[in-house]
Amino acid sequence: MRVRRCCGLVLLAVLLASPASAQAAGWQLIPMPDAAQSWNGQAVAVFGPHRGYLVGQDETGAAMVARYDGTGWHEAYQGPASSTYHAIAKVRGHRAWVVGSTTTPDGGAQAIISHLDDGWQESPAGNRPVFANNLYGVAAVSDHNVWAVGSSSNDDYVTTHTLAEHWDGDHWSIVASPTPDPAGGNELTAVPGGGVFASGYSDSTPLLLRRGAHRWHRLNVPALPGFDDAIAGVAARSATSAWFVGTFQRTSDGLSRPLVLHWNGVTLRRVRAGQPSPWDSSYLTAVTITRRGRAYAAGTALFSLSGASQSTIWRFSHGVFVPVTTPDVGGSRMVSIDAGRGLLLALGDAEFSGPFTELLVL
Repeated sequence: MRVRRCCGLVLLAVLLASPASAQAAGWQLIPMPDAAQSWNGQAVAVFGPHRGYLVGQDETGAAMVARYDGTGWHEAYQGPASSTYHAIAKVRGHRAWVVGSTTTPDGGAQAIISHLDDGWQESPAGNRPVFANNLYGVAAVSDHNVWAVGSSSNDDYVTTHTLAEHWDGDHWSIVASPTPDPAGGNELTAVPGGGVFASGYSDSTPLLLRRGAHRWHRLNVPALPGFDDAIAGVAARSATSAWFVGTFQRTSDGLSRPLVLHWNGVTLRRVRAGQPSPWDSSYLTAVTITRRGRAYAAGTALFSLSGASQSTIWRFSHGVFVPVTTPDVGGSRMVSIDAGRGLLLALGDAEFSGPFTELLVL
């Protein structure tokens, strides 16, 4: 299931506090610029208590990076025209990599990569000599070990193949990856010590990968309930602890339900995720892990017949992902979530109400 992203933005921030200071913690209101009403936000990343980044496409149709400075958001960098940044990865300090794609004159796409060091600058991406190359995920193990994943197609997306690229500190190069047909990669995570995990799709089956010393290994996905299983997000705390989140459709009635898998270093197992009430369907799009090891997932609850939706956050507690009570934002869908240095950022789309931010005390 590929989630459609609307033009409005939702940005939620919550301080992750100890029990003693829980009363002081909660959702913080983060002002958005007027232009944000026409942004197409794709992902957020936390770089510090007063520093975060949002990537996507700005009101002119160009790829863009917006920065949070502790008081509000402003556009910090404008990339190529007719382009979108889909993902951002933190490196050491305040360095970062962003990846995405730009539309070509023939209607295809070419992968694009930009790098934040002393300032933002474009970096040549690896592109196959085909109709379309798109990068959707990026993760950094170190300054000299960065990975990006996506898909490529030579027949106007009738068939697709996985696209994996690696930065060795000097240049980006395409690396062989499992590529059943159709297939593609959409999310990536990395942990210190070299653990790299990727999620993607292969027809209607999740494609989950772990990078070994010299090649990608496909993880054995356990038997899953229902049909049309899809994984949209991944986060890892170590090489032996990784979360994959997405959705499946129940066989009995075709309604969507949240899907969570956990990798323990040996096998994948399914973990239960609660269904928000009173909604009859839901799905997960992203997952993150705090420094204390707390896992949070972002997604959407909806009514299948009317299409009404509500952005939702789940928190892992006592072996189950439990929906968290959040502000009632109608017509909204969660897109991205990231944790770092005591701050949790979640980004979503508001289809009708436009951009908004709200506060929630945990």
